[in-house]
Amino acid sequence: RLSESLSWFEHARQRLAPIDAEGHLARLLAERAETLSTVGMYETSKRAYEEAIPRLDEACLPVEAARARRGFGRTLLKIGELSSASTMLASAAIACEELSLFTERASVDLDRARLAISFGNMEEAQRLAYQALVRFQNKPVHEAEARLVLAHALLHHDPLRAESEIDAVEVLARRLDIPPVLVSVLHLRGQLRRSQGRLSLAVAAFSEAIDHADRIRGTVQADRCRAAIGQQHRQVFEDQLATLIEMGDENRTTQALVVADKMGRRVLLDQARRAATFQDAEVKNEDTDATHPDQREYTLLKEKLSVMYSQLADGIDETSFNVDRWRKKLRATEVQLETLELRLAACGEASYESSRLNIAELQLRLTSDTTLLQYAIVDEKIIAFVVTSDSVEMVRHLGNVHEIEDLLETFRFQVDRAVGSSADSRRRFPRMIED
Repeated sequence: RLSESLSWFEHARQRLAPIDAEGHLARLLAERAETLSTVGMYETSKRAYEEAIPRLDEACLPVEAARARRGFGRTLLKIGELSSASTMLASAAIACEELSLFTERASVDLDRARLAISFGNMEEAQRLAYQALVRFQNKPVHEAEARLVLAHALLHHDPLRAESEIDAVEVLARRLDIPPVLVSVLHLRGQLRRSQGRLSLAVAAFSEAIDHADRIRGTVQADRCRAAIGQQHRQVFEDQLATLIEMGDENRTTQALVVADKMGRRVLLDQARRAATFQDAEVKNEDTDATHPDQREYTLLKEKLSVMYSQLADGIDETSFNVDRWRKKLRATEVQLETLELRLAACGEASYESSRLNIAELQLRLTSDTTLLQYAIVDEKIIAFVVTSDSVEMVRHLGNVHEIEDLLETFRFQVDRAVGSSADSRRRFPRMIED
């Protein structure tokens, strides 16, 4: 129940901020960081942990500090900072042992098992997962998590035992109706079925996993969080898409197009709604005398970003202009804006619209001289679906996603630089267009 969680954290923060309650505030920051990590906002979670852990140490809250270090280690693991994750989890393990936090220590062992999987050490992963499982007796949610990690470690070495663990997790997850666990276990089942060549069953498992992912996504009102959840579950979409393509027939190509469209639609929907939400807030504020301080700050931060881009446009040719310092200030301002957006969205209403692409209806609307292109990513390669009024085809090998991302990042930077430029820098427009 991620939206309720973030909303209550924001209410608590507002009450604690004006009073001298450092210990409570530090604990709040750590718990909020864990929720942000669960949502998939790993970089935001990392910054929150970096702020919270020193505060917890200063407030002499060793139990909370140990838990925060475990959560921070997991977040670092998700980001891919494996060495830092290993150090943080080792520190958490020692603290949990000293404080006799046995359940928390088992959670640390589980994260260390995930780390071992990342390093390809499946035997160590199995040992740690079993060790955690023993301590999670009569704790069904924790048990499901441990069995999932164990199934991951067994997937390619002992598929029969992996399937047994998957079955046990699915029973637990369905009985307790926990969408995040259902997404994970059904995704894993799909991967197992695909490796066995049972492609239709794999597609069915991936499809149900996506349905449960949409359940989670639909309850989260902050668009940055919803986008992060979408990114977190992106691999399920990609695996489903790859399996449909692997099946190869014309009907599966059409199904693959529907999946690709849904992937793209989610991102566009979140970005469009996010822009509309804050535009609406500004319009409402113009109609009333009372403006919420956070909304005023939001407007000021947007103006500050515009000025900063203008500084780049005007100073880029000057030897005194320090681009590195400018980038750091820009990033700090963007982080402030991101934090504020989360805060403003935390008490809003959840909404999620989703509709299914109807290929037949689409083709009726395409004229004979019109072609629709829908791009997608499969196994780090870009593909395109080509739709005309009477055919649906797929074109592969259009480029490596990382090469395209680098080019896009450069392009977006130049667009932002131009959009944020001041009126008196129009003389630089030809240069900007060329850049």
